[in-house]
Amino acid sequence: VFALYPWLLVFPYPLVLDRQTELYYSVLSVPTLVSIIFLLSALWLMHYFYKKDKIIFFGMAWFWITLLLFTNLFPTHTLMAERYIYVPSLGFCMIIGYLTYRLYNAGIKGVSSAAWKSIIAVLFISVLVTYASITIQRNTEWKNTEVMWSKVMKQNPKSSSAYGYLAGIAEQKGDLRTALAYFQKAIELNPRDDRTYANLGVVYAKLGDYKKAEELIKQSIQRQP
Repeated sequence: VFALYPWLLVFPYPLVLDRQTELYYSVLSVPTLVSIIFLLSALWLMHYFYKKDKIIFFGMAWFWITLLLFTNLFPTHTLMAERYIYVPSLGFCMIIGYLTYRLYNAGIKGVSSAAWKSIIAVLFISVLVTYASITIQRNTEWKNTEVMWSKVMKQNPKSSSAYGYLAGIAEQKGDLRTALAYFQKAIELNPRDDRTYANLGVVYAKLGDYKKAEELIKQSIQRQP
């Protein structure tokens, strides 16, 4: 998961509120080995820039240290989420801004200073426009809770959270049959969430099936940590 966050900062697409992360339990699996090599390389680079360039070192250290707050060393409900890199991304932005400044003032042989600065400026603006476009498009998906979770369901059909939230919205609207189907799907995807059993029990109670409702409430209590 740690190795995916820098990639997501450079290429923030697609953005998914509830991201599905495949788990690997073998240290010898290819994704695990690649991640280990990447993380060791990142540590080596931090050591290198500690001696060569303190600004880059500080940006890297800020990113990785603040990201540690969202590891399973400190138990979190969600394994991976874009919101976890809001604070760490400050270190990334610092490095990008600093490198852009260095490139802008560096120049290369055979290219005039004005032409080189224009090239860097155009590249920098292009990146800003691209990121801004993604942000604007993302804002439309956060119009309201229903739109947001409907988008998540399309992007990640295995998101139990999406079905759970949309079930709650359907219940509030009085569409109990839809709520029933969504809560059942949420349980199918994540049978360990005690809250979903309780919510499904409430829907059954509203439908008049009190026996089923009682059964689900008991299952919810049994699954509570």
